[in-house]
Amino acid sequence: MKPTSFRLPADALERLRTLTQPGESMAAVFQRALIALEGSPPPVSLDRLAARLDALEARLLALERERLPIVPDRPPMIADDRDASILRRFQSGETKRAIARQLGIAESTVRAVLKRRAL
Repeated sequence: MKPTSFRLPADALERLRTLTQPGESMAAVFQRALIALEGSPPPVSLDRLAARLDALEARLLALERERLPIVPDRPPMIADDRDASILRRFQSGETKRAIARQLGIAESTVRAVLKRRAL
């Protein structure tokens, strides 16, 4: 392999000198720098990056089109129905936590309803 010579800009050479450890030759510094560069990923061109982003966007749009509409498994309760259900369950001995879990509401909501009804 034929050796290659090149001239580094002064600022690059100065930055490499700052990396020199005590007793280390510049050749060793160059070798460490080359090893570090070889381990880094190759630079990505803007065209390639744009193409990847376009492909990702197209895939996301396709997934959105495929997604089924979200339909609740039960109709939403109006406040009076919910309050009545909470009261019935509480009077039958269920805990506030169990009531909240079964109705799909926060336990603090159950407590607020019971407090409002003075129970």
